[in-house]
Amino acid sequence: MLVDVRTVKERKVSIIKNAITKEQLEINLNYYKSKKILVYCTIGERSSIYAYQLKAKGITTVANLRGGVLKWAHAGGVFVDSQGNETKKVNVYAKAWNFLPVGYIGIW
Repeated sequence: MLVDVRTVKERKVSIIKNAITKEQLEINLNYYKSKKILVYCTIGERSSIYAYQLKAKGITTVANLRGGVLKWAHAGGVFVDSQGNETKKVNVYAKAWNFLPVGYIGIW
């Protein structure tokens, strides 16, 4: 399971295809306990903290996507907008973090 831990504002621009939100995960935490969970944010800092929080709650199959959406974009990963359409727009949190590759559009 891919879990986006970014803010609502960031997720309104786009999410990684097939990801769920942190809030969706927490509503159904017992269901996801048996799943492999990969959490992500912009660069991996917020998701790293959240991964440790999940481990403290007894979820042992959790990992952090180091490099976050930036690394995903550099790997050619797919993003979708709020309607589920593929997009190259990615919220990069702040202008200083706009390290997206050519072809992607940074939003902050």
